[in-house]
Amino acid sequence: MSSAGIVRPLDDERAEVEAFIAQVYAREFGATLDHFAEQLIFRRDGRGNLSCAAGLRVAADGFFSEAYLREPVEGALARASGRRVARDDVFEVTTLASRSPRELSTLIDDIIAFGARNGHGWAFFTLTRRLSLLVQRRQLAPFPLADADPRRIADPAAWGRYYETEPKVYGVCGARLTGRSARVVEASHHAPLF
Repeated sequence: MSSAGIVRPLDDERAEVEAFIAQVYAREFGATLDHFAEQLIFRRDGRGNLSCAAGLRVAADGFFSEAYLREPVEGALARASGRRVARDDVFEVTTLASRSPRELSTLIDDIIAFGARNGHGWAFFTLTRRLSLLVQRRQLAPFPLADADPRRIADPAAWGRYYETEPKVYGVCGARLTGRSARVVEASHHAPLF
């Protein structure tokens, strides 16, 4: 049976989860990652091996992908959705890494549950084309906010070939996130995450 969890900087499994994300990005893109979000969410397969992980950032942490936007993320989300968005209602998903598409779908559900349990009605991701299709299949209806232009970050070379995948920043509307999270929280009987 698979399990999930969240690690913070001083937690025992932190180094293992960071190494997993770094290895996936090195293999897929030739990237050299050495900075990670404050919170990392992960899944283990039935044998206890890491199968997927991602970083989670809240407003107090600062948002990495906001560098790609021409305005604060809450403004971009508000303009795209036509709704008011408060910065503290937003969380960011970063460095989504997986060895298993099936487990990644479940991790996305875990991420939705994280948002719901922590009072976040909005999320944003920087996604490759392939990952954006997966998020769409989870019925989250992501909407594009901006291209992820490597010229807008400090060290684009560290990301290897990542930008060749033409990643974009996507938002997920509060109503979509809240509607999905109610079903996900109810259905998630695996390991407690938060």
